[in-house]
Amino acid sequence: MVGFLACRSGGLPTNDDTCHALGLPKGSLAAFHATDFTARFGKQLERGMAAVISITTTGHLVGWGDCLDNCEKIPASSRADDLLDWFTANFARFCALWSSGDSAILWTDPLAGCPLFYSTYGPALIAATEAKAVDFATSHIAARGFAPSERSISNDAHVQRVAPGSKIVFERQNGIWVPTRRDRYYRIPTLQHHDDIVVCADRIKAALSQTIVRQVGRLAEIAVMISGGVDSSAVAALARPLVRRMKSFTVGTPFGDEFSKAREIASLLGTDHHQLTMRPSDLSRLLPELAFALETDDPEVIKIAAPAAFLQVSLQDYSEILLTGYGADLIFGGTADPNWHDVKIEKFLRRQIQQAMVSGELSPAFAARHNVTVRNPYWSSEVMSAGMAIPARLKVAHRIKKFVLRQAFNNLLAPGITWRPKIGIHEGTAMSRMLASVLGTADRQQQRRHLKKMAISYAGSEYPEKIENMGKANARLAALA
Repeated sequence: MVGFLACRSGGLPTNDDTCHALGLPKGSLAAFHATDFTARFGKQLERGMAAVISITTTGHLVGWGDCLDNCEKIPASSRADDLLDWFTANFARFCALWSSGDSAILWTDPLAGCPLFYSTYGPALIAATEAKAVDFATSHIAARGFAPSERSISNDAHVQRVAPGSKIVFERQNGIWVPTRRDRYYRIPTLQHHDDIVVCADRIKAALSQTIVRQVGRLAEIAVMISGGVDSSAVAALARPLVRRMKSFTVGTPFGDEFSKAREIASLLGTDHHQLTMRPSDLSRLLPELAFALETDDPEVIKIAAPAAFLQVSLQDYSEILLTGYGADLIFGGTADPNWHDVKIEKFLRRQIQQAMVSGELSPAFAARHNVTVRNPYWSSEVMSAGMAIPARLKVAHRIKKFVLRQAFNNLLAPGITWRPKIGIHEGTAMSRMLASVLGTADRQQQRRHLKKMAISYAGSEYPEKIENMGKANARLAALA
């Protein structure tokens, strides 16, 4: 499912030259009048991943995101800043296009939880939540006889990404959409030298608690993916009192699992717990769609995403909202080397966060295809702001990774859980061995080639008439990241 695909060519969306496609099966491109969208999609707003459509006499809004509350109360104001404030207040992740006359604005959420790609081609400004959808749309427009203008972003309709926490303003000049301004409204916070670990730990706990209250809201039931480590256990423990029922899930493989550790936290919290084993045959079936949906051929991204994707497929019949512990490692030093000095750790963490924002691993595309909404409480501006202000010496201390995070939840979780040695989700499931077994090689470059072929093959099953063009789109994945 493509979250949204919007194509703007004229002034207001009142003619066939203006096309929109939201949530259409298999990323289809179709042309509609504005009223068609109001009738077909205007009543689908609810909690979880949803389309946002607002048509007024002054312009129109097309958006996609994870609705938390009040999503039906779209502001009457046509000011982009008011709309951005509304998205920020009511969505866990989002991206959108607003256009009025000869002006248009694209924006993403602070941490790129909903990626947004765009291109200009002929008279059109094209924006979509998946790069391949933009590529597909340009082919559709080219087939209608339009050619890229010399003033287009690129004569080959190159797909570009809207930066995290930013908005891009376009103006239509002589029939061509031209980007005239790029503004960053959110940046990763700079380091503040707090030496008091108690103060820092309290700020982390407060930020995560605030985010979970906001994301869980008035839900009666929630699902959570746990491993038994401090990251996911803290999320589950903070969310548990807010819901009547919590279902917890742990994924393992024949090569490794953390079932016993996850059962321990599930028992303490009184969850309805489930253990799922992903076998090589399951991963083999999963890989083509996963690489296609996340638009990546990076084995590391696939190893991180695969256990969660396997769970999402299992949950697809239940329309679950799923909490995870994703992001804690990146913010609090879970992947840093304890032997590094503080400055190196801080630079490393900032670089990792920036890479994660564009790697595809955060994309909701795969989960949305399976009717699951994933919420990552650590990957919020509140937790990011609190965490990235803390110096590295408190994140990696006494050779213990995520030291300050463990300190924050020392009284909430049992010591055996809080201070359990760090193991990444793909490490606990031994995904490196699993992926090598399925692809027949442990060589990274060979794995990339296999994954790319799988993505292109899957693209052919969804777009049989566009396999060559989709192949080109997937071939650009590394460059886009």
